[in-house]
Amino acid sequence: MEISLQSGKLYLTSEPTIFTVVEGSALIYIVPIEENAAGRRILLCELSAGEQFPSFCIDSELLGHWSFGISTLEHVKLEGNSASAEDISNANATFAKKIGIRYFDEDSYNEMVVEKYRLNLIKEEGAVYATSEEQRKTTAKSFQIIYDFFEKRENQKLLSSRTGNNLYDAIHSLGIHQGFSIASIDRIRESCGKRFELNDITRISHVTLRPVILEADWFKKDCGSFLGYSSDGEPLAFLCYGHGVYKVCNPATGEISAVTESNAQQILPSAFVFYRPFPNKKIGLRDLILFGLKDIQKRDIFTFALLSLICTCIGMFLPALNQIIFDKVIPLQNKNELVQICFVVLVFAVGSAAFALVKNFAMLRSINTMKISIQSAVFDRLFSLSESFIQKFPSGELTIKALQPVRIFSLLSNGLFRTLLGGIFSVFFFCQMVSISSSLALIGVGLTVLIAVVAVIICHRQIDVERMIIRSGNQGSSWMIQAINGISNIRIANAGNRFILEYLKFYAEQKKMEQKQEWTQNKFNIFINALQIFESICFFYLASHTETLSTGQFLAFVSAFGLFSNAIILCLVEAFSAVTAIPMFDECKVILDELPETSDDTLLPGKIAGDIEVNNVSFSYPGAETPTLKNINLNIREGEYIGIVGSSGSGKSTLLKLLLGFEKPTLGKIYYSKNDIDKIDKKELRKYFGVVLQDDKLISGSIFENITVAHPKTTLDRVQEVIKKVGLEKDIQEMPMGIHTVLSGSCSTISGGQQQRIQIARAIVGKPKVLFFDEATSALDNQTQAIVGETLSKMKCTKIVVAHRLSTVIHCDRIIVVNKGEIVESGSYEELMGKKGFFYDLSSRQNL
Repeated sequence: MEISLQSGKLYLTSEPTIFTVVEGSALIYIVPIEENAAGRRILLCELSAGEQFPSFCIDSELLGHWSFGISTLEHVKLEGNSASAEDISNANATFAKKIGIRYFDEDSYNEMVVEKYRLNLIKEEGAVYATSEEQRKTTAKSFQIIYDFFEKRENQKLLSSRTGNNLYDAIHSLGIHQGFSIASIDRIRESCGKRFELNDITRISHVTLRPVILEADWFKKDCGSFLGYSSDGEPLAFLCYGHGVYKVCNPATGEISAVTESNAQQILPSAFVFYRPFPNKKIGLRDLILFGLKDIQKRDIFTFALLSLICTCIGMFLPALNQIIFDKVIPLQNKNELVQICFVVLVFAVGSAAFALVKNFAMLRSINTMKISIQSAVFDRLFSLSESFIQKFPSGELTIKALQPVRIFSLLSNGLFRTLLGGIFSVFFFCQMVSISSSLALIGVGLTVLIAVVAVIICHRQIDVERMIIRSGNQGSSWMIQAINGISNIRIANAGNRFILEYLKFYAEQKKMEQKQEWTQNKFNIFINALQIFESICFFYLASHTETLSTGQFLAFVSAFGLFSNAIILCLVEAFSAVTAIPMFDECKVILDELPETSDDTLLPGKIAGDIEVNNVSFSYPGAETPTLKNINLNIREGEYIGIVGSSGSGKSTLLKLLLGFEKPTLGKIYYSKNDIDKIDKKELRKYFGVVLQDDKLISGSIFENITVAHPKTTLDRVQEVIKKVGLEKDIQEMPMGIHTVLSGSCSTISGGQQQRIQIARAIVGKPKVLFFDEATSALDNQTQAIVGETLSKMKCTKIVVAHRLSTVIHCDRIIVVNKGEIVESGSYEELMGKKGFFYDLSSRQNL
């Protein structure tokens, strides 16, 4: 049929048709149909002569009644032809790209088009609203500045950018309160569709969470902020403002209220705690300190500062009491007043001890909270780094480096608080000294400055010694961790004495440097003690020759100076300890400087079908003279069963690492469903993978936990189904606890073949789109290998198997033969055997 439209006319599509623009240009709108009349339309695109587009007409309870509207600015002539369902589907896919739908899915095409209308409508209404409200907002801005100082400012911030998805909005409010950001809801929907869960949000946002169980009186303690659920399953954000001070943010109602005992009883005990990650940049020492300080409780800081001030004021009473005792009480032999003063001193001592105890508890609570945040962020950064970085270091050394940032923060935060407050409050003692004798006070300050100068010089010289101590200690600890993990191998090789010898080298070097450090500290302590004696001599001499001080005034001055000098020396001691942080940071800097392999602005892979393209890829390991892989080209179709074989060292496992994104090609590109692997989120990509590597290990836990570790919501029925598919059913039935049998980290209670079958079950339980096996069946007998092979053949996914045992790849659709980093042959098993080439030579060496 032919359609001719003039300017201002609108034609609504009503049946499955593919239209072609014959003349002019056509404006394509999405139009809601309300009460048999066209509603407000939104422009999707403009098509010129020769271009095609499909019709659109739906009427459902869920989405409503919608149609495409066709109009023109001048004149347009269209030709419409009826089409089959397949042609309509292809036209839909082409048209979806024209209107900006990046990831086409036939099943949700209608929802995507309607969502496009709603998003554009929101943008248009937002622009109109912004224009009409501009004057009002300008007028209200001055009032808002004042209003922002009050609590409602935070409430508005917490409830800003509400999307209508209560789970997302609750996590967004937590992120604002705790200081982490989550991905936009459009990005999450782009990856997961309209229906997404908690793990989807945290995975795409690169935020770590931990499930917790709430105690009955959790709201009376400081459990941190968390995501909880009401009795009817609604997600709620619980925000902690201190010990026993909680507010609950309900995104469904838009209300923020205090948590009380009555509404706390209506909360489900299951909850989730979120941990802030480091920002996606290199983390310096200043960044590390500021990151930890974000979690400090203002209430604890206030408590610590106030009680420190009170303790300082109590200390100032002691010089004054000394003056009263020696100038008034003793000369008059007033025993009653002396007893009263002693009682006052006792009260001061007890009160000062109590205040110091509470002060230290407040400081300890804040520092521990900050240490937890830093340690979780360090491990989050470590687990987000590339595989190539992890492989540069032994496991023990990497463990030690990952634990250093918390020790650094503990040293610096303690030193910062004590030095800052000690330095500030020492001013009070200095003022008290000046009020008694300004000349003696200046001499005392001069001698104290001399101590400080000597301390700075010693600290500077100690940095290199500290660096050697830390390096030797870390190397020894790393060696010890690796030895404990491999203790069985050490015993088998009878290498215990050799291990002790290697460890003693690090230990002896560490003790040698520690001895040198202790000798320097002893000399510094001797210097301080000698200088304090010299200070006393100076004070006694000046007091007896140049000052007209009474005995009480002199003793009050000496007492005040003692408190002043002790405060300064305490600051110097803390600074002396904090120097250790510099070489410690140098040790862990390698982790904090390395950026994660994916960032927040990395493109999402979308839905992966399973087709892979390796385009002219070459790869060389750092320092290698010759490339490991040279000019590799592969086109793997969706659902194809690929085997990769070759002699040892030919580059098979390296090729697999490149496909997994563990290494980056030196030259060339790798594409998954036409997505460049270097430009997409590798973590999101790997959720479509099932992987078994030749050096894979099981975790400490039950067999069920090992199989479902990457898919925690997998049902028991699904796990039992997978167990049967990998030939593990009979083995598990013979175990005393069945599928819940607990395995140790070394897995010494089960055979190598059973370990491999558990690993295979773990790889296929999530129904991956691409399955990678690297010598995954090397420990299986022929019967079990046949069961696994049959299971793989039936799986509807792309399968890539690296194997030495050629019987593993007999049933592959295509076998890739690699030799010296190059593909030398490719084809089915029968084709390669018929060629009698390199594969035939490999096969002839094995008894198939």
